Amino acid sequence: MCGRFTLASPIEALEALFELDAADWNDPRYNIAPQTRIVTVRGRRGHRQAQSVLWGAANPRGGRLLINARSETAAGSPLFAGPLATGRVLVPADGFYEWVLTGGARQARYFQRPGLGPFAFAGLSLPAGVGPEGRESAAVILTTAASPSVAEVHDRMPVVIEREDFDTWLDRATGIERVRDLMDGAAAAEWVSHPVGPFVNNVRHDGPENIRPVAPAVERQTRLF
Repeated sequence: MCGRFTLASPIEALEALFELDAADWNDPRYNIAPQTRIVTVRGRRGHRQAQSVLWGAANPRGGRLLINARSETAAGSPLFAGPLATGRVLVPADGFYEWVLTGGARQARYFQRPGLGPFAFAGLSLPAGVGPEGRESAAVILTTAASPSVAEVHDRMPVVIEREDFDTWLDRATGIERVRDLMDGAAAAEWVSHPVGPFVNNVRHDGPENIRPVAPAVERQTRLF
């Protein structure tokens, strides 16, 4: 799954990748968590448009907030089939976190694409409900089975849409079989990662120290020889 991510790349890099103006981007963020606002990119009359939405939508069946959707089953889901057909968006990011239990303690790893630059998660736009400013939109991030570079930490990872496929993903006219092909192809995505310190564990910590590499936690020694 994807439960925490970053978007701290230089604005110039984001402008170039997503073809959107500097005004569309927020300050660097190193600890983006559910129920906060994120930038999404959608297609509108052949052009790209940035929109600030909530990450996570209320589950109409009750239970936990919806922040992710399984790409393998989204097309057949009453919750996600409609958004997959007509509400596809890009979620700009440049890394995400997963946690591993080591020696009885949880330590986060920070995952980036091999080029270490920004990229796009595959997202779906859903209604978030009624907020203080009226009816609001939300987004969820699609996930897929983890590739080998993530599997030792978690069995799921976010779906990434490659730059050359942005327009195809955003185009409402793209058929569901082509959409499935894009999601299936994302299962081969590779990542580089490193362990990070405990700062990221607290959602109130939102600085570059969150992604600073640290030594991996050492398993506790339970007996001598």
